[in-house]
Amino acid sequence: MNQSEQRHARERGAVRIQTLLTFVAIGIVVLILVKIAPVYTEQRQIIFDVDELANKCAVRNMKADDVKKAIVDLAAKYALPEGSLNLVAHDQNKAHIALSYKKTIDFIVTNYDWKVDHTALGKAF
Repeated sequence: MNQSEQRHARERGAVRIQTLLTFVAIGIVVLILVKIAPVYTEQRQIIFDVDELANKCAVRNMKADDVKKAIVDLAAKYALPEGSLNLVAHDQNKAHIALSYKKTIDFIVTNYDWKVDHTALGKAF
């Protein structure tokens, strides 16, 4: 056996530190994506539904009581905290709904508060 073969024989099965760190980094990124993706997609769906409700209120000239009932139903659908959806203004052909809440994302070593603040303005054309 020559010197080169002896050196490689001792290295058999060894993991380079760079490869190990790459796997750790990929694992951290995957963990973050798995934790954040559901919260983000839920946020986008809630914002879409609130915008749609504001537009529906403005176009159909819904009564304030009907709008408040729809807001309560929407908050229950997504299990939002009480007071996170509010009817700010409701005039003829206009509706203004405010959305504000936070969700806590639990990472292994820390927690992160995902804050959502959105204002939906519905106007009839």
